[in-house]
Amino acid sequence: AKMNIKKGEDVGAADVGAGMDVSKNRGDDPLTTLHSLLNLRTHLTTSRAILSAASSWDETINSIPMLLSTTPPNLVEAVAALSQLERGARALRGMPEGRDEREAALRKLRTQLEVL
Repeated sequence: AKMNIKKGEDVGAADVGAGMDVSKNRGDDPLTTLHSLLNLRTHLTTSRAILSAASSWDETINSIPMLLSTTPPNLVEAVAALSQLERGARALRGMPEGRDEREAALRKLRTQLEVL
């Protein structure tokens, strides 16, 4: 039996017109594509910041005591390292594991630098 179904007519779960008007169904609209690419770039940038912060945290935090133990203390590099850690802490803010430890470590380092 042949069914007379018009393009785009809803027949239950399937849309008969699906695939016939590809410009609307595949997202070929330039603005939609641009929006998707901008969202992808934003997410990749955020992911890169999180991964960078997580991978460099230990090395950076362990470098500060060495910078402060020299005579005279290397305050410029110590402050730069602290700044890098603060950026890393902001990037890792959404990661609940270790948040309290990161904040405590930053407070301790700020205090050490203020004393010098």
